[in-house]
Amino acid sequence: MNSIVFITSAQPSANPRTVKEAISFASAAYQVTVIYCPLSPWADEFDKELFTENPSINWINVGAHPLHNRLGFYWVRLRRKYFSVLHRCVPSKAIWSLKSSVLYSQELKREALKHQAKHYRGHNLGALSAARSASKKYKVSYSFDAEDFHRGEKDKSSEGLASIKIIEDCFFKTMSFCTVASPLAKEKYQALYPNEVFHTLNNVWSKSNILAPKKTVDSIVDLVWFSQFVGKDRGIEQIVESLNLLEDLKWRFTLIGNITESYKQVLKDISKAQENLIFLPAMPVAKLFIQVNKSDIGFASEPSFSINNDIALSNKIFTYITASTMIFASDTNGQTEFMSSYSAIGKVYKNGDVAQLAALLTATFANKKSICEASVAANSLANEVLNWEAEFPALLQLVEKSIT
Repeated sequence: MNSIVFITSAQPSANPRTVKEAISFASAAYQVTVIYCPLSPWADEFDKELFTENPSINWINVGAHPLHNRLGFYWVRLRRKYFSVLHRCVPSKAIWSLKSSVLYSQELKREALKHQAKHYRGHNLGALSAARSASKKYKVSYSFDAEDFHRGEKDKSSEGLASIKIIEDCFFKTMSFCTVASPLAKEKYQALYPNEVFHTLNNVWSKSNILAPKKTVDSIVDLVWFSQFVGKDRGIEQIVESLNLLEDLKWRFTLIGNITESYKQVLKDISKAQENLIFLPAMPVAKLFIQVNKSDIGFASEPSFSINNDIALSNKIFTYITASTMIFASDTNGQTEFMSSYSAIGKVYKNGDVAQLAALLTATFANKKSICEASVAANSLANEVLNWEAEFPALLQLVEKSIT
């Protein structure tokens, strides 16, 4: 039996790409191990459900839990500060760049070396050293999933950017291939590493998650935005300000995700109809689809605050498509390119232009048939093109090619 080890510095329920891949390889008769870190306590209960539903996968937790082992968590944070000092003194060392950037790179490496497999696959930069070290020990291949264009996440003058460049330059040239979460991010990486293999792996979902399209829209139009965390610099304030301009139009705006009381109050203070703002906690993927499907319009409101944010295709877009929900996407380069290819599923609005967004919403509210039409188009797209069943075979082929 072929075997594969996934390594991620995140927690499974906070890292859906890892989970989708792990479950799919298990279904393809692979022996699957997932080594992860406990960095998202809000996801603990979701993980328990996930592990129960997928008992054939070997889920291994490494590192100190922030709540259950506070002393250990304090120690690893102190350790990272120590390596940050070393990195500033000798910035060219990749291992110090890694240890100063990631809390549990050492624990991931130590555990990965215990598990012999035919292929190792890293998710998040903190997993790269562990994946390469294990592949060298057992003389097999490793790959990496770049969920983001990592060096595009930081300001050009930041110390973090220098670390990312050193890490990528060190590890990207020795892996079998790299999957990337958007076409524009793939272009960026391919230009930097022209001799390496990069493949776009969209954040699509399984057909089993697809929900029925809208047939009618109620008098109150339901709007939704979600993420693991709800906070500033995500374009939410602009949405609320635009809703203030919808005179005599009925709406509800549901925000799903972990949110502080202070930011919740910020949004309430902005809104002229705060009673129409609904706040729901982060939820498991299956429940998220059901909740999103109840809504008429889903916002993908990325504000282009970084190069990565401008070229990314977020989970939101593909979740809305799978839930058969009309999309209102901000005009980042990544989203504009995507929506121009699939224009029937929604509309693109200009970042920062509250009046223009309000006008688009007003026109859509006045033509509720268009919401149903976009919902049907999204449903067809999810069934026919943008689904995990169509996406996974290419990844499976890449892994199997690297094994043989």
